[in-house]
Amino acid sequence: MEDWLHIASQIPDFAKGAIAVFISLLGGWGIWAKTKKNVAKQESGAAEHETKTVEEKVEQDRKRGTAEDFKTLRELVNTLQQQMIKMQTEHLEQNQKMSEKYEDRIEKLRNDYDGQIKKLRKDFDELHIEFQQVNRNSITLNNQLEKILTEKAELERVVAKKNIEIMALKSELEHDGTFGIRIRTQETRSSHVPRIRLDQYKKLLIIEGSSTPDNAAADSIFKPVLALLPDYFERTNELAVEFRLTFCNTISIRRIQAIIDFFNTQYREHRRSISAVWFYEEGDTDWCEQGEAFREASEFPFEVKAEKK
Repeated sequence: MEDWLHIASQIPDFAKGAIAVFISLLGGWGIWAKTKKNVAKQESGAAEHETKTVEEKVEQDRKRGTAEDFKTLRELVNTLQQQMIKMQTEHLEQNQKMSEKYEDRIEKLRNDYDGQIKKLRKDFDELHIEFQQVNRNSITLNNQLEKILTEKAELERVVAKKNIEIMALKSELEHDGTFGIRIRTQETRSSHVPRIRLDQYKKLLIIEGSSTPDNAAADSIFKPVLALLPDYFERTNELAVEFRLTFCNTISIRRIQAIIDFFNTQYREHRRSISAVWFYEEGDTDWCEQGEAFREASEFPFEVKAEKK
């Protein structure tokens, strides 16, 4: 402080006046600055107060608005909840109605189905009974048919036997002491007929002699043989055949071939024991060749044998 006083004593008077002015100005500036600062402070405080007031108002408005919005939102939520409850109630009611409706339809369909099943089962039982009756009738008819067929076969056998007897009578058959059957034939000026003998005990068929008949005469000679043979094979399964012919015309050869064909069928299908011998005079090559031709046409044992004159 003393230093400042010492410095101040050394300053001239004019300078002191200037300094006083300067200090006066400086003090005024300080007062202005302080005043300005106070004003600014006051203004700042007023601004802060106003800002705070605005913020409080905004907060109040916000709170008030939020409360109102929240109230509105709650009312909206309540309304939506009421609508949802109403919709759920209506939906449940509709479901209940539809469920009852479909349950009624399902029950009706079930009853109809059960009724149809019962009707079908009843119809099936009736058809089954009818089928059983038809089956029994079919069995009865089959038995009757078998019986009729058996009687028919027996009747046919009897008829065939009677036909054989008639044909035998027409052919003037006669029995000799060997229990054979001989076909009586007559020779004419224009033809010769063979002698045919079937011995049932010896199981032997002999055809011998010369055979040059016409068609009508050949039928009357050879057809009775073919008629007798089926009945013969009903009694026995064996037969030996001897062809002791000296000559045959074409008509007779065809008739003999028919007899051989019959023997082939009996031998092949019925397993008959059949054998045949074709006799020819030694040296007669033509008649030997004819026998060979019959042998080749035979399925059963067939022998071609030469005899001395």
